[in-house]
Amino acid sequence: MKPEKFNGHGSFETFLVQFENCCRYNDWNRKDKAAHRSKVAGATYLRARINGRMCDCLLDTGSDVTLIPISFVNDAQTSESKQMLTVANGTQIAVLREVISSWRWTMVSSSGVAR
Repeated sequence: MKPEKFNGHGSFETFLVQFENCCRYNDWNRKDKAAHRSKVAGATYLRARINGRMCDCLLDTGSDVTLIPISFVNDAQTSESKQMLTVANGTQIAVLREVISSWRWTMVSSSGVAR
């Protein structure tokens, strides 16, 4: 089973669910998933730890903000927000909650050399 390419239209969450189904079906490990995801999503992902949970994060150099699922933080860490964001395809996204957080990135190239 091969995952479809994401064309920027439709739901990215739906694309990710379909991609995860392909990963399970093909029994891909983390390296396999990363290699295939970059091909089908046309994007670069970084491995990150947010509040103790590991996740793959989309590197979007054109974004002014970072979006994370609400499940990665608890309500005590967030405050209400009235912000509206516009994504690349023009879709408006209402930001429901905000959190101020510190970030630490570890980057390693495929040859094992940090650059």
